[in-house]
Amino acid sequence: MKHLLQTTLTTAWLIAALILPLQSHAAAANGVPTLDSVKGLPTMLGPVSLDNGQVLEKVHVVNPKGPCIIIDGKRDVVIRDSEIGPCGQETQEIQHSGVFIVNGSTRITIERNVLHDAPTLISVNSGVHPFIIRNNLFYNIRGTVWALQAIGIGETRKAAASTKILCNVMDDTLIEQRPMAGGRERKVEDHINLYNSGGTAQFPVEIAYNRIRGADDGKGGQSGSGMQLGDSPAGGGGKGSNVPGYFFVHDNIVYHVNGQGIAIAGGVGSVVQNNMVDNRGASMDSMTGWAFGLRNFDGDKPASVTYTGNKGIANLWAYNHDGQRWPAFDKNWRRSGFDVTDGGGNDWQYDFKTNIWDEPLNAACRQ
Repeated sequence: MKHLLQTTLTTAWLIAALILPLQSHAAAANGVPTLDSVKGLPTMLGPVSLDNGQVLEKVHVVNPKGPCIIIDGKRDVVIRDSEIGPCGQETQEIQHSGVFIVNGSTRITIERNVLHDAPTLISVNSGVHPFIIRNNLFYNIRGTVWALQAIGIGETRKAAASTKILCNVMDDTLIEQRPMAGGRERKVEDHINLYNSGGTAQFPVEIAYNRIRGADDGKGGQSGSGMQLGDSPAGGGGKGSNVPGYFFVHDNIVYHVNGQGIAIAGGVGSVVQNNMVDNRGASMDSMTGWAFGLRNFDGDKPASVTYTGNKGIANLWAYNHDGQRWPAFDKNWRRSGFDVTDGGGNDWQYDFKTNIWDEPLNAACRQ
């Protein structure tokens, strides 16, 4: 897995550099690539293992039997302007990701790609912050077990700089009809999940300007929360926890997902600011989501969480496993024992008069 198809990789880079320079610039000008913007890229059969300092760009990587790209204990790797997927659709193993990053890998940049048709589209396990994941299009998370995400970061707590997850689009309505093996059901857990992971007070994890949309027809999966941050069986985020937390979650749009829109499920010192969540789906049964949530994953509770300037509405309100309703800091969150601060400007029953998915792209996302 360390070294595969290096000659093919080099050849594909040369071809792409010669015939596709304008296509990449066109996609970047609009911030996030489209399905059309990556058409015609030279195809490469994975798994492709990348080494320190390598740049992979302007290719289409596929691997029906496993992960598409592997970064194992490496640093300073860049993946950009490419299409990644399908990956692992014949074997359906959870580790057969689009980009599989493990064993202390750090300073990895993944930008302006289209990633689709893999159990987890970007998977990080036991890495070291920072990771830069920005201006990508994600769709068709697929698999037959739970723990399936667009971006999943696990067991990653050490930080030399801030990880930034910025300006990505995750759209469950862009479903290509690639049948699952044996007709099995497609599942999604969370679109962005940080499990037993987080930043530090000096280097918080920034999650900003992302747009996440579920599918009202149920193809978005059986759970499909927008974000679950700090999930941890190792402590859950109390002040004595070994899970750091420190998430700065701002200016995201979450529309009609299952489960929770934006949830802090552990860690300390997080800020949730200026996000918009409309979690009123087709029915209470198909889209029973919360707008914003706090959870105690294993008995300890998130600590020192601040909410400022958020707007949200949903079919269901519950801020803990006790099922309390009607969001109000004094009546619900604090009564449940959460250490939470109302920074002002929040509206938990906001009347979205337009479809927030159609809001213009944030200027910060235009490259």
